[in-house]
Order: sequence, then structure tokens, then C-alpha cells
Amino acid sequence: MKSLVSVMTPCFNGESFAHRFFESVVAQTYPQIELFFINDGSDDNTESIALSYKDQFEQKFGKGTFHYIYQSNAGQASAINCALPQVKGKYITWPDSDDWMTPDCIEKKVEYLENNLDKGLVLCATAVVNESNLDIISDIMKRHNTSKEMIFEDLLFLHDIYFAPGGYMARASMFFEMLPQKHIFEGQCGQNWQLLLPIAYKYPCGFMDDVLYFYLERKASHSHSIDTLQKNYERAYQQYETLLQTLLAIDMDKNDKEKYTKLLLERYSKRYFSLAYQMREPCFLKKEFANLKDLNLADKSQTDAFLEVCHPQIYKIKQIIRDPGIIIRRLLRR
Repeated sequence: MKSLVSVMTPCFNGESFAHRFFESVVAQTYPQIELFFINDGSDDNTESIALSYKDQFEQKFGKGTFHYIYQSNAGQASAINCALPQVKGKYITWPDSDDWMTPDCIEKKVEYLENNLDKGLVLCATAVVNESNLDIISDIMKRHNTSKEMIFEDLLFLHDIYFAPGGYMARASMFFEMLPQKHIFEGQCGQNWQLLLPIAYKYPCGFMDDVLYFYLERKASHSHSIDTLQKNYERAYQQYETLLQTLLAIDMDKNDKEKYTKLLLERYSKRYFSLAYQMREPCFLKKEFANLKDLNLADKSQTDAFLEVCHPQIYKIKQIIRDPGIIIRRLLRR
């Protein structure tokens, strides 16, 4: 008999895409699947769409395999926490409700993990499509260095890795060994770091060249407006809190924990400063520059950036001292 796979999917206001997700789950060629669909406080027709697939799903995968959960809107991580204590599968995956899987997605990943018993998880290649035209693939996301199977640091520092939620499948025994509380930090930044970092700290990840998952790219502004930068600045603080709390919860070597929390603080302190500089907001920049100085991270370029925004007259004087010819060049331009 085939091993059970648990699929966990949060959804908020998914009436425009939930049909596509459910169709891709029902179309799976793998015969042993249980689904936990968590409605995260939707105020559209998400519930009726989800429940319309219950009979079809259970006819294919068995009675009691379709689990619909409703919660007041609290975010993806909170929604995942509704499902984690209930999963019974040997394998776990968590696709987003606006993405979809190829029919052989689950079958091929299970086959990979059953043939590679040392791996804690597997990641497939993922096609990126834009919501404006689902027929056009804009990118294929793949791991470049597939020989490096310990991906903990790459996840932590976003190097040669990508977050395609349903692109991952984890072995439940190893997953819950590293997450025995069956509960993740309910941060503002989704659920991927919280789910992946614990198992990736101890167990290797395998990689598949097969494109088995489609990731929907939503419309987003790429402008550098103050409003956009402000949101990025706030989001950086949310990301740091999510990563820090996830790190602190992992049962890891004390020296490793100290090393990674220090590196994380340094990385994000520099990011905060960079975003504050782009915003040209003196109040934020003063705060972040003081933080860099406290951490002994402020270099010459950051000092100049701080002076340029917060003390422009001093900045101009320093420029002249470094390069007296600047005055002559300015006069000649006039």
C-alpha cells in the first residue's frame, strides 16, 4: 500500500483561483492523499468552492481525507498551525492556494524520497507564470548548486534558493523530529522559513529537474516610491522577527545558535540602514546608523550616506576636504 501524503493549504479570498488549485489536487496520479484546506477568514465564495470538491476528492482518495478548516483571518502561519497537529501522512507538502501542481507532482516526489532515504526533503523545479497570462512561463526556478544538499544557510540568507511552497515535500518523521511541538511561529511573512529551517538544519535536501509546480506571480509595483520603500522597511523588520523566533525554537548546537543569530542581526541591520537611506528619511536613518555603530558595523560609505541625508552641510564640507577641486569644477559648470 502506498504511503499517505498530507497536503496543507491556507487560503484567503481565493474565489478567483481556488478552482484551479483543487482541480490540480484532484488530478494527482498518486492515490494516497489527505488534504487540509484552511480558510483564513475569507469573505468571498472560497468556502463554497472548497466544499464543492469534498465529494469528488473523497471518492478518489477515500472517506475522511478531505479536511476543511475555517479560522478568523490570522495569516498563513496561523492557518498552517491549525493543520499541523492533525496530519497523518508519511510525507508533507504545503502548496499555496493560487499555485498548482502537475498531475504527477506528488507521485514523483514520493518516489524520489523513497529512493533517497537520507533526504529530509526534496525540491522540484518550478515554473513561474504571471496572472495576466497563465499560458506563458516567464521563468523556471531551479537550484544551481545541487551538490550542496544542506540548505539551512541558503534558506536563512536567501542564497541560491527559492520559496515555491508546493515545490517542497518533507519526510514527516524527520520534519516532526525537528518540530516536535507541531507549531510554528506565527509571523507576518508566511510560513516557509518556519517550516523549512528546522528540518534543513539537520537533514539534506534533494533536488529534481522536473518542473512539477507552477508558481503564480501576482502584479506588484516595482517603483521606488517612498510608500513602497516604507513597506519594504517594515517588512524587513517582520522578516527578521520571523527568522529570529524560528532560529531560537530550533534544537541546535549552542555555538551554531549564537553564530546564526549574530549573522542574522548583522545582515538585517545593514538592510534596515540601506532601506532607510533609500527613503531619505533622517529619523529612520539616525536610528539605523546608531544601531550599526553599536554593532561596530558602520563603514565609511555608510557614514557618508548618513551625513548626506542627516547632516548635508557637514557632508559637503567633507567632500571639499577630500577633493578641493570640486569647487572649481562646480564653478566651471556655471
